[in-house]
Amino acid sequence: MSAQIRDYNPSTDADAVSEFYNRNHYGPARDAGVLTGRQLNLVLAERGVHIFLIAEDRGRVVGTIGYLRVSGRRVTRDDELFAGMFVIDPGYRAGFLAGRLFTTSFGRLLEDGIATLRVEVNPANVKALPLYVRVGFRSAEEHPQPDQDGYIELVSHMPGAVSRLLRELAADVPLTDVFSTFSWRTMAGGRNRSIGHGITVHDGEVLVEYDFTVRGDAIRVRVRMEDGAPVDTTINGVVIPFSSVPEPVEGPAEGPVQGPPLGMRAAATARHARREVSVGDYSVEVDADGTVSVRHPSYAGAVYRDALASVEGRPSAWRRPASQAPLITEHRGGWLLAWQVDEVRLQKEISIADRTVTTVVRGLPGRTLAAEPWSSIRGATVRTFVDESPQYRAPNVPGLWPRDLVDFEAAIDAEPRAGRRRILIDEPVSGLGLGFEWHDAEFVRVEGQPLGRATSSSSLLRYSLTLGVASPHEGDGVYRHPDGVDRVAAVTSRPAVFARDVAGAAWAAETRGRFEAIVARSSNSSNASKTLSELVVVADRGVVCWTAFGHDVLTSPFPTSRTLGPIDDWAAGLWVSTQSAREDLERGVGWGGSPRVGYSATPPDRGPSWSIDVLDDAVAAIRLTLRSGASPTDPEVVGHLTPKVWGSTVFIPAHPTGWWALDRSERRWSCFARAARIPLAEDRVLVVTAGGGDDELLIRSSADTFLVSLISRAQSAHAESVDAAGGSWQLSVETSEAAR
Repeated sequence: MSAQIRDYNPSTDADAVSEFYNRNHYGPARDAGVLTGRQLNLVLAERGVHIFLIAEDRGRVVGTIGYLRVSGRRVTRDDELFAGMFVIDPGYRAGFLAGRLFTTSFGRLLEDGIATLRVEVNPANVKALPLYVRVGFRSAEEHPQPDQDGYIELVSHMPGAVSRLLRELAADVPLTDVFSTFSWRTMAGGRNRSIGHGITVHDGEVLVEYDFTVRGDAIRVRVRMEDGAPVDTTINGVVIPFSSVPEPVEGPAEGPVQGPPLGMRAAATARHARREVSVGDYSVEVDADGTVSVRHPSYAGAVYRDALASVEGRPSAWRRPASQAPLITEHRGGWLLAWQVDEVRLQKEISIADRTVTTVVRGLPGRTLAAEPWSSIRGATVRTFVDESPQYRAPNVPGLWPRDLVDFEAAIDAEPRAGRRRILIDEPVSGLGLGFEWHDAEFVRVEGQPLGRATSSSSLLRYSLTLGVASPHEGDGVYRHPDGVDRVAAVTSRPAVFARDVAGAAWAAETRGRFEAIVARSSNSSNASKTLSELVVVADRGVVCWTAFGHDVLTSPFPTSRTLGPIDDWAAGLWVSTQSAREDLERGVGWGGSPRVGYSATPPDRGPSWSIDVLDDAVAAIRLTLRSGASPTDPEVVGHLTPKVWGSTVFIPAHPTGWWALDRSERRWSCFARAARIPLAEDRVLVVTAGGGDDELLIRSSADTFLVSLISRAQSAHAESVDAAGGSWQLSVETSEAAR
């Protein structure tokens, strides 16, 4: 089988490529949806496609690869692109097609001045990850932790390294000579490479090296991993420091060097610190990239973010925004921002009056404006209105409501909004509340977060944000809930046993296979073979077994390990890790891959640890104590558990009373909450409750994964002493009529 590779034609190829993605369960097809040809073209336009290649065999699409500005709501810098939409038909994965797709596009990337490629990949994807590693993608971290969406980011500075290599050698060296040995089997050094291959540390800087063979010469190029800056070139063992070779010219390899956008020179010479205006207890800030953030002292992270707007067909995203460096001036108590996109001059006026932040974006007629402000409040309840008509009330559960396709946002149709669209967002524990309204927008697409992405062809977009406190929900006329979300009254439940005040079961040391363990067993068990309730902890793995009244509380692969979502070493039903801050835009809440935090009944002198107290003699209630090492890079300590979930519904608290019932039968979704009720059997439910106001849990659900992450801050914002670092969680098995 020999496939032909060519450029994608949006007029003639859209339906065939979308059918190829649906056939391979890629994109929306992962969530029981389909992708149409029209939606595919919208996706490519919205993600800022630079190159998109398809491979055909006898008229049938068998592979694709794209190079795009946006991935997972991140946007690259000007000389970078994301490699993505890399899909190979199963019948062609063992051949040369993947390498041919990369090789075909590489020369064009060099000609266009692309220096760095990035890719977001599931590290447990045994099909895609080795392909990316083989063609030069690397990570500076030995064990990079998947972000909240389940991806790690790999980087390749090979395009920039090759561009400099060509300039250093001679202008007449054919590009084909540099890649004369590149193929599926030899590209980037061949098989059996790791994501850290060629990574070294020199004088505190992380470097990456690339090897080439050109006309029989062995050449090695070293660059800084952080930004791709050149370090040295070695030719046949002779090291040539970069300082002795000509400085590379910025911009494309051929053609005129493009000047900076409007305002870039001024901003580059006078990069300002964050500008801030206080609005009651809130602070409204604008940074050098033009991103507006709203913060509150009682909340970890921003509650609202708004990156620079763009024009339709050019990328706009809210994580790692493009470096437009707008010209920012003080204006009417707020700011006036000016920048340009595709030679279209854009202006953003931000005015603040009382508690309302009003934003007006202006462009040129004939170019549709696009903006996507972002609500960052976790665990919020959302109410939506169109004009004055109530629409929905529901918790913010991205994936369930609103729908969330991450890399395929444009596959969700936008709706015309002739009237006003108003969104009220409340977080009852912190007491925070936001009111958002679209005033001038032709279309609004609501996905991922409830504010939506708005477009307007009238050269004007206007929207406002009101900062306030949580407001009552009852009697506001909003009673309808979106599909997959329901509201139930207060759940009648009782403890599975009534011995909560008696001493918990004693721990005993035991051997489980080749592992040393400690075991707590219910007092009414006559012997281990007839145990109805027990808890088993292996120090370097976690809780590998918890059974209460004959029901498994957790699911665990012990004594082996398996893949769970993006982690390939799932080894227990409850384990603990440390991670970056939950509000970190790049990572969010991790999945708890290696390394794991070890169990310790008493706090160690230093470093994180965790312990468990059994609260009743039936081993049906436990307290999980998380202790942090207070690392500045990993300030959170997180317990991860995989409950033996039963049925198609789980529950999180509603405000002020009752519970939200969330359907887990089809779509992938995630949500933050302060507590959860997870059915284990027809009349048993696992109740998880946070011990502190800063503690939050995150539930991630899909067809094959159900993970609950219990997040405690290393140092609580409300702690009275440093001894309060970490947090505690109570987990109990209860009897409930509403378990199902």
